Amino acid sequence: MPQRSKTLFGLVDCNNFFVSCERVFTPSLEKKPVVVLSSNDGCIVARSNEAKALGIPMGAPMFEWRDVCRRGGVVALSGNHALYADMSDRVMRTVAEFVDDYEVYSIDEAFLRFGPREDAEGTCRALRAAVHRRVGIPVSIGLDATRTLAKAAAKFAKRHPELHGVFSLQGHPRKDELLESFEVGDLWGIGRQYSKKLIGAGIRTARMLRDLPDTWILRHLGSSGLRVAMELRGMPCGEYAAAREHRKSIICSRSCGRPIVSLPELKEAVATHIASAAETLREDGLRARFLTVFVGFRKQGYGMPYPSGRSVQLETPTNDTPELIRAAHTLVDAMHHDGLAYKKVGVRLTDFSGEEAHQLDVFGRGEPDPKRRAAWAALDKINAEWGTGTVKFAAEGVARGWKPKAERRSPRYTTRWDELKVVR
Repeated sequence: MPQRSKTLFGLVDCNNFFVSCERVFTPSLEKKPVVVLSSNDGCIVARSNEAKALGIPMGAPMFEWRDVCRRGGVVALSGNHALYADMSDRVMRTVAEFVDDYEVYSIDEAFLRFGPREDAEGTCRALRAAVHRRVGIPVSIGLDATRTLAKAAAKFAKRHPELHGVFSLQGHPRKDELLESFEVGDLWGIGRQYSKKLIGAGIRTARMLRDLPDTWILRHLGSSGLRVAMELRGMPCGEYAAAREHRKSIICSRSCGRPIVSLPELKEAVATHIASAAETLREDGLRARFLTVFVGFRKQGYGMPYPSGRSVQLETPTNDTPELIRAAHTLVDAMHHDGLAYKKVGVRLTDFSGEEAHQLDVFGRGEPDPKRRAAWAALDKINAEWGTGTVKFAAEGVARGWKPKAERRSPRYTTRWDELKVVR
């Protein structure tokens, strides 16, 4: 039986992060309904509280909600991911100043860990004030004995303004009552399928899941469901509570701003996605052995699935961009059909191994070239400092008229000299 931990976990969660980033530089958006759109301005991927109050759901196609947005005075903005990534970095650097032991979980979340003698709540209030003062982003922070409970506490902090952004469930006298009010589908680790199964069995709240017999949970939810229940009981589960599982795939996919007809343009789009995926591989210290290229045709309606695409297993795992581009272009040559209009293009990398663990073939080939590794490290460093695409491969093209639409994108205030905020 796991022992109750004396460690206290915290979860820093940026409130409506994409919208908050936009409001930092455009204060007139405060108190207004705002939505941020996905690639090609297709779907709604972030909403302000005011937009949520209008009933606009997450992930909804913009065209289906255009009338509601117009009537409600909703401001729709294209995703400005260069800005969001930089603002996230500023938030996390502030977190690092206040907390020694922390883990960045996503672009807008970080887990904290406090020892038994630390003033966790006081530190979190000071941290929250510093993030708002330095970066302008409002955050909510939850505290408790496990990460799952800390995530739940952060949601309570976000939902109840009277808590002033920080809430600890640790030892709370109304903890059972609060968990009874927390919907099971909102729990970290309970996905859509588990949520349906639980609700179908009459299990609707976090408290009800917590109090179920272990045998029932194992039978219906497996070991991952049991780990959620144990964390709700205040027992950290090492593997579950540690960092996220190692990624199993990298997918780069975008809708095209206009349909692609020619083979050269299709190769440019694929090369652009490969370059992005390879950069992620190198950042994570990984190499990929399996590559898939997939496309979507213009004749497909909304919600229609992609064709299966084509895949290739590489001779040796690699994160070398030119090698991956050459392999992808071979697949594109086999896939392309004259007269078809391609509306979506994507690549998928799988079957990963560590960067330092590589298998040579029988003739000793496959050893990474140190000069090429140094070149890609320099390229990644330049693009990280000066912005994605500062240095790119010729195969990615120059004009790139197929790029996704971003007609409503705000300036990239913090990562482009020519888009700095001008105060008059």
